[in-house]
Formats: sequence, C-alpha cells, structure tokens
Amino acid sequence: MTGVWVNEAREIPKSIIDACTMRVGRFPSMREGGASWYGVIADTIADPRFVSSSEDYYPELRKTAEDYFNDGINFKKNRKFNEAIKSFNNVLVTNPDVYQVFFNLGNIYHEQKNFDLAIENFQKASAINANDFEIFNNIGGSYLEKGDFTKALESFKVAFSLSPKNTIISNSVGFLHYKMGNLSASKEAFEYSLSIDKNNGIAKDKISEILCINGDYHNGLKMYYEVNGKITFTDKVEIK
Repeated sequence: MTGVWVNEAREIPKSIIDACTMRVGRFPSMREGGASWYGVIADTIADPRFVSSSEDYYPELRKTAEDYFNDGINFKKNRKFNEAIKSFNNVLVTNPDVYQVFFNLGNIYHEQKNFDLAIENFQKASAINANDFEIFNNIGGSYLEKGDFTKALESFKVAFSLSPKNTIISNSVGFLHYKMGNLSASKEAFEYSLSIDKNNGIAKDKISEILCINGDYHNGLKMYYEVNGKITFTDKVEIK
C-alpha cells in the first residue's frame, strides 16, 4: 500500500497535504517494481519542510530486488545461510520467476543437508529454466545424498542430455554407480571424464581407488600419485 500517517489529524493545512502528495507520489508502485509499501510520517503541527518519508526511517525500503540478490550471494559465500535465505526470499516478493534465486536456495539447503528442501527449490528452478544442466546435476546430487539412486540417475541423465561433454555430470554418474556398488559402471563413467579432460583429478582419484579395490594396486597407486603425489579419495558430487 501507499499511504500517509498523520498525527493529530484535525484541520490539515494545505501545505502539509501538498507536501504529502509530493512525497508519496514520487515512489514507484509495487507493480512498477517498487517496494510493497511506502508512506509518509506527518505531523499537522510540524513545518511541512520536515515531513519525512518512511524510507528515511526504514533504509531497507530503498533496496531493490537486485540488492537483495547480491546480498544473498555474499551471505551464501560467507556461509551466513539464514541471512542468505532471507535475502533471496525478499527477491521473490517482487520477482517470483528468477530461477537463480531457487538455484541458490537449493544449494544452501543442500549444504544444510536438508535435501528435501534442496530438491524442491532446484525443481522450481528447473520449471523456470529447463536448459541448465547444473540444476539437474544438483537435483541428482541431492537425491544421491538421500539414497534415492533411481531418481538421482534420472536427473543425471537429463543433465547429460543438456551437456554431454561436461565432466561434472560424468563424474556425478561415476559417484552414483560407486555408491550403488557397481564399480565397473563407475569406472566407465570416470574414464569418460578422462576422455574429455585427461587431467581430471577427481576422475583419476576414483579410478585409482577402484583399481585398488579390484586388486590392481600397481596401476591404482600409480594413478594416485599422478594426481598430486598424495592420497585424496572423495565421494562427493560437485554441487555448484
């Protein structure tokens, strides 16, 4: 709403009414991208020069959706997740179709191990933008952490169809098969990553681990030390 709060409203001088009209009228409406409400605090016995808008008292009203989004990114980067969630939700008040907001919310909930909320927000992002492979990769990653391997594989397949030469996805498929105990399929997926990027350290780590599990310690350890000279096993899907 847009309005005026008037103190001691008896006979309001025209000068104050004019001042109020001027201050309120210059704010954009919510439909035009303005805040959800604005107002003017007025006193009928005050000099109209000192009539103050609510934005003077509440600086948050000056913020745009872009400001809130940037705040959310910075809070997320500094792992201040509650503040980030609040900022991103403020964006959605006036801009409910920004898929990047849902994508970032999904990442936050994934970090917090709230995989149901992560999936919910990633799916909202995918409903707005169905062409971003990272969204589907992250949906798969959250399903994987939940232990729902069937839905994880379905999501990874969609991601792969959108970006078949991306090692993030093939590595994700490798992690999935590894967790399912299908070492042959896991090794195949990581080898596919190496066919795209021969220096992919994650793929080399997992292939070397699988080789060692299968008893091929010579080649397994050799590949290990090709990466960085030390053992660094990982079993995490890359969430962007």
